[in-house]
Amino acid sequence: MGNRFVFSDQFGTDLASVEAAFKKQEAIQTDIAAFEERLQNIMAIANELQTEDYHDYATIEARKKNVEMHWEYLISLVTKRRQCLELAYNLQRVFQEMQYIFEWISDLKWR
Repeated sequence: MGNRFVFSDQFGTDLASVEAAFKKQEAIQTDIAAFEERLQNIMAIANELQTEDYHDYATIEARKKNVEMHWEYLISLVTKRRQCLELAYNLQRVFQEMQYIFEWISDLKWR
């Protein structure tokens, strides 16, 4: 999955495809939530090293900031993808409803 999943905005051309994309989105968000707990634990350890005046804390702080920056970027991408997915879902629902209406009108014409 990796980067391609987060950057992908191709959700399919029908409601079933978009619903499948939603399930994948929920799975990745569950995975991210699990990683977030680990990340918080690592950040707590880094903060403890600062409190203990660790001799090479500057290196740890730089890595910590880098990880935080990438984490925030990942969260923003996943959030944006979720929003786009919700829009695609709503659009596909409208298209589906339109299709039902067109079929209904067509049936009325032939009666």
